[in-house]
Amino acid sequence: MKVIRTHLIAPVLWFVVALVAVAPPSAKAQDAEATRTAVAAAEAFLRLLDEGKYAESWDSSAAAFRKAVTRGQWQTAAQQVRGGIGKLQSRSVMSGADAPKAQSNAQGEFIVVKFFAKYSNLEAAIETVAPMKDTDGQYRVSGYFVRPAPAPPPAPTPAATSDAPKKAALNDDDIKALLRERIDVAKRGVGIVVGIVDGNGTRIISHGVAHVDRKVALDGDAIFEIGSITKTFTAVLLADMVARGEVKLDDPISKYLPKSVKSPMVDGREITLEQLSRHTSGLPRLPTNMAPKDLANPYADYTVEQLYAFLNNYKPTLPSGNRVAYSNLGVGLLGHLLSLRAGMSFEALVKARILTPLNMNSSGITITPAMQKHMTTGHHQRLPVPYWDLPTLAGAGALRSSANDMLKYLATNMGLSAGVDATLHAAMQQTQRRPDNDATTRPSTRPV
Repeated sequence: MKVIRTHLIAPVLWFVVALVAVAPPSAKAQDAEATRTAVAAAEAFLRLLDEGKYAESWDSSAAAFRKAVTRGQWQTAAQQVRGGIGKLQSRSVMSGADAPKAQSNAQGEFIVVKFFAKYSNLEAAIETVAPMKDTDGQYRVSGYFVRPAPAPPPAPTPAATSDAPKKAALNDDDIKALLRERIDVAKRGVGIVVGIVDGNGTRIISHGVAHVDRKVALDGDAIFEIGSITKTFTAVLLADMVARGEVKLDDPISKYLPKSVKSPMVDGREITLEQLSRHTSGLPRLPTNMAPKDLANPYADYTVEQLYAFLNNYKPTLPSGNRVAYSNLGVGLLGHLLSLRAGMSFEALVKARILTPLNMNSSGITITPAMQKHMTTGHHQRLPVPYWDLPTLAGAGALRSSANDMLKYLATNMGLSAGVDATLHAAMQQTQRRPDNDATTRPSTRPV
């Protein structure tokens, strides 16, 4: 059985592709690894929809999906829906009673994954994606459904007058109580470390464990993958290299690329280093030739050669300039170009220019034996997930660090650390400056 429906609800188009509804589903034992893989497959499918790559989303779907719906039918339906609900603002996997559930029917095993999302034309929606175990044993999407959801309660209105009493800052006990509520009651994680820096110094408040199955308590030395916070380090490297006269903000990227690689151009204009850093390059969020073998570690096998092949063949749909479009690719490329200019790896560069001067000795990309003793495990829906490796796009999110180290970085950014590194502080200040003539619009999509 297949169902393709489009109908109008207010001004918004909705559609269902129900490819898993051959028989009433029966509950399956939940397998942690299968759930992680299925969620990753669902997120990858949704990213293609977010980027308007409807044909590619069909190509990536399960055999049952492609058998029931033609490529053209899917493109038409997807374009109608996305045109109605607008641009993605935010999205998160639902938990509790709506957490991912393993099921099966006559077609095979699948996992129902629900997301709560917000779009520019829709305040609240629930997206249901059903990855199933395909003929080769890999999870691929076999069904997709989007529907309106009850809108979240409005944010409280701030007091209208400056005479309103100011809310007292949370003390350590208040913060500890919030962490217990989130971890022990709401089950929204297994452990959190909070670091605070102000004029009185630094302090650490933590609760929970480093791994759901290994009850190792967290402290300020616990090391986490800091993800896209890495991008701020890449921006500081750019500002530092500008201050040293090694690069210029308006340098075209072709200046640092091998001669065999051509830079994407629009209207005769080439992408600059500053545009990469400010997400105004016109590059997509991810390269279109990224096809990870392991969705649980999606950047691991993306090579420099693939990056160069993408640049050689990419035809921009948006001009570079002032329009913000969040791009992991753009900042990852920036980190790559800066490392080429410096003649060292991105990790060596960030260590030489930032980590070592600030004595951030528990930070880096490569997990040393000393770091391994303090490494935490990432979790999704309280299920352990593997580390991510970003060998080519390291500048977008490859760093690992501890709260104690990040407080040193934050204090230098704020000019609060004793004996603050003046050169680094000046570079950090440049990354926080908004040009007077900046007409940049707000980001149209949320990073994942």
